[in-house]
Amino acid sequence: MVQEMHDSRDRALARVVVSRAIKRGQLKRPKKCSKCGHAAGVNSIGNSCIQAFHHNGYAPEHHLDIIWVCVSCRSKAVWDRRNKMPERKAS
Repeated sequence: MVQEMHDSRDRALARVVVSRAIKRGQLKRPKKCSKCGHAAGVNSIGNSCIQAFHHNGYAPEHHLDIIWVCVSCRSKAVWDRRNKMPERKAS
């Protein structure tokens, strides 16, 4: 339970750091997804379809270590990570 609380705070802080960096112009949202090359669009509420994805974790040293992916690629990456089969050792 305590670890989950730390994880959620780390995730929230990482998102804030990225959001501030975008607003300050330190990070720029790309025009295409870095995985599939899908061009950035805007969804029905005006948000960009290209999102930041913290692929190396939420520790402070990785706050700005992100890849930019479309909603579809991000959803697939999250699903893959959550449903990853445990690796078997060769016998």
